[in-house]
Amino acid sequence: MKYAIISDVHGNMPALNAVLEDARNRGITEFIFAGDYCLSSPYPDQVISAIRNVQNKHVIRGNEERYLENLIGKDQSLWTDGQMQISYWNYRNISADNLEYLLAQPASIDLERDGRNIHITHSLEGFIGENEFRLIGPGVQAKKYKGKPIDPETLKRDETSTIEADDAFRKRLSELEDGIYIFGHSHVQWSYKVPGKEVYLINPGSCGLPLDGIENTLPYTILDIENGLVGIEQIRVGFDLAAYAKTLEDSTQFKEANVWTKVIMKELSSSREKITFFIDYVNRYAEKIGDERRPFAVDTWEAAYEKWEESMNGYVFYGNEEAAKVHAGERILKEIDTPLDLYDALSKIWCRETCAPRMQDKWTPENMTYGQCSITAFLVQDLFGGVVKGVLLEDGNYHCYNVVDGHVFDLTSEQFDEELVYSPDDKVQTREEHFRKEEKKRRYENLKEKLFLSVE
Repeated sequence: MKYAIISDVHGNMPALNAVLEDARNRGITEFIFAGDYCLSSPYPDQVISAIRNVQNKHVIRGNEERYLENLIGKDQSLWTDGQMQISYWNYRNISADNLEYLLAQPASIDLERDGRNIHITHSLEGFIGENEFRLIGPGVQAKKYKGKPIDPETLKRDETSTIEADDAFRKRLSELEDGIYIFGHSHVQWSYKVPGKEVYLINPGSCGLPLDGIENTLPYTILDIENGLVGIEQIRVGFDLAAYAKTLEDSTQFKEANVWTKVIMKELSSSREKITFFIDYVNRYAEKIGDERRPFAVDTWEAAYEKWEESMNGYVFYGNEEAAKVHAGERILKEIDTPLDLYDALSKIWCRETCAPRMQDKWTPENMTYGQCSITAFLVQDLFGGVVKGVLLEDGNYHCYNVVDGHVFDLTSEQFDEELVYSPDDKVQTREEHFRKEEKKRRYENLKEKLFLSVE
């Protein structure tokens, strides 16, 4: 028995049609749909109708369906904020019959086929916690492969090595009962068999909004169960996502949920995570202007988007919009004009050996700025001038950042789960003090040498 596993269509009807056609051309007659059929592309009603017409299917709800359910019976005259415009548009553009069908679907399904237990749910979090998003989620992939091309084989190899190198993730996997676990939600295609157990994990990726960095393809997965044997084949269907993104400008969704749709267009064109970075930016922007309204009001939502676009579309380190305004007076390295250019270059060379020795055991490529603050800040000073300051941490150490011509930014802020508080009263950090430690001076020189070799 073969199943085509499809998830996270997000209103992209052309994509769903392409994947269904590919699956049927391969002789697939059984389908599993793992949730999130609306909110992002402008064909949610058509998507739901198409799924209803598929024969031999298993359908569950996703998290996006909850947003629509929460709007039932609410006063639409109060739907005036900017943040939820996409939910309001979807609610108004899905037929009552299709909405009723969608919300009647279960949150999970358990099946038994040929002696194999199959668990279908939208998110794997209930089984293994937040490990998937922590290690191979779309935000992690966007940072890891920023500006780099990625192909399916490289992605699969990197995902597997990341899983197998993480003790916490492997421990949670070892606790799972034998079975096939099917899920979606992360928009990253991956699959894995737990060594020594009959445990199979399958995330088909997002059919309508892939965010694993493999551009202009649509992912889904084929599960084959025959005589108790399990086969898993990850499929990528060619599709011009960048061209499709441009068509969204002609939709009523673009007019009525303009900001959300423009961010989604960027995601479609790049197959990279953008929306969570943008919402994080809106939060910081709202705090900066003292706006406590939630959901975000139209004026804050739209003004934040304009500034986010100006700040190079989604750099997420602290002060990235300020860093974009800083330019090298004397271009020491011709490819490095702003700290954003430097961040891009360092993203390729930060490594365990440039990390502080006491922190090296916890350094990972996904947390590339971990333990790199002081040597990075002094390297910024070499290229752009200014001063290096330090935020005093609870352990008594200083986390270094830069201030150049009044512009405050921190290229290594992403290592922290919670945002630091930067103050004009923070202590100025000197090379004499930091480089008394010979190992730190060597790491600084090593990072500088790697930088100059990488861009010359």
